[in-house]
Amino acid sequence: MANGLAERLLQRRESPHKASFLELFFDLAFIFALTRLSRALLDDPSLNGGFQVSP
Repeated sequence: MANGLAERLLQRRESPHKASFLELFFDLAFIFALTRLSRALLDDPSLNGGFQVSP
């Protein structure tokens, strides 16, 4: 990759980084939304079914 982009994006083993509460929260919200979408698409596999996700 140009200008060492891969080196900047990847973490080294010598400097571990803990995930913050905000990162974990957004991961959980993303998984929840993905689960809701997949359940809706199981009921109605059309494109319209994906847009009509209800609570």
